[in-house]
Amino acid sequence: MIELWLAARNEPELGSAIQSSILRIRDLANPQLNPRLLRVLGKSPKALSLYRLSLEIMIWMALGRAVTPGTGLLVVDAADRLLRAAEEHLSAAERDERKHTERRSAHR
Repeated sequence: MIELWLAARNEPELGSAIQSSILRIRDLANPQLNPRLLRVLGKSPKALSLYRLSLEIMIWMALGRAVTPGTGLLVVDAADRLLRAAEEHLSAAERDERKHTERRSAHR
């Protein structure tokens, strides 16, 4: 995907020729546009958020390596830290939501 996108950006004529492939891949990777992917992920906000974040990180990593050769390990380390921070944030949000739900149930 990254190679297609970079080629399309660097060579407008080629970009026109492969635009449909780029759109097809975009549609396959987007849970809102791909019902089969949505079924696999489920409708959990956490699962969708982690999927989107993972996808963005993969794109970021590929672009980082493509434009700055020799930085692969730095990019991977940064991506790993970002994913861990996101998982911690989402876990905290889930805990807060559970507490809020428990409080509402207790007041009924």
